[in-house]
Amino acid sequence: MLTYLLLVSPRLFAQQTAQTSIAISPTAHYFNYTEFDDNGVELDKETGFIPGIEFSASRVVGLKQNLLSIKAAYFSGKVDYDGQTQGGTPFQTKTDQTLYDIGLRYSWKTNTDSAPERLYLGISLHHWDRDILGKGNVSGLFEAYQWGEAAIGLVHPFYTSQAGQIILDAGLLYILNPKITIDLTSFGYGEPTLGLGSRLGSRFKLIFQSNVKNSLQYSAALYFEAWSFGRSADKTLGGLTNSIVVHEPESETRSAGIQLTIKKYF
Repeated sequence: MLTYLLLVSPRLFAQQTAQTSIAISPTAHYFNYTEFDDNGVELDKETGFIPGIEFSASRVVGLKQNLLSIKAAYFSGKVDYDGQTQGGTPFQTKTDQTLYDIGLRYSWKTNTDSAPERLYLGISLHHWDRDILGKGNVSGLFEAYQWGEAAIGLVHPFYTSQAGQIILDAGLLYILNPKITIDLTSFGYGEPTLGLGSRLGSRFKLIFQSNVKNSLQYSAALYFEAWSFGRSADKTLGGLTNSIVVHEPESETRSAGIQLTIKKYF
């Protein structure tokens, strides 16, 4: 879900000769997901904080101090669901959310050795389990989402002091081959998979980062990320006497969070 805290300026590289780093980043992620009908009217909304953890590693590549980075993240928790039943009756419950992803990023300096900016390209794979819990006489529903993400962005340290830096990480992303699998076995319709529409998104992160001391570096970050899934095509399930038509509506995710990182250089 999140971008990396692995990019630092030439000044910080000059402070140490380490070629490799590893990091751990506990995260408080505010989940904000909304679905819409074909007329753009809100169908349901899911909001709440989800705790998570991120592990990352990076390696300096070549004499120009380019960076190759890898990260894996895991988030899990319950959020509030505010929506409606298939019949249009208002319905509130909880949703169990589990999200995890793994990704690669390659970054390089923009111009000269003195330029603080870095450009990056990234690619990642994402999985999201969404378990809408049943309540009263309303049954629950389990859905699993999968998608890829391609990203391009810029990292700019815009303030530097003897204690550290403030860094802006801004990226444009594109959702690749999103799909959803819906568990309808309890209703007799199996587990159909629907393709979703690909959309553009964005991610911004403001990082407050210390200088390296005794091979350790600390940082805190605020982030915001946004992307959307397009509506799926209709799909007919069942036989001649019990067929139904299903689709996944258009949706958007607008999330934010706070992330703390401890990084060790080798």
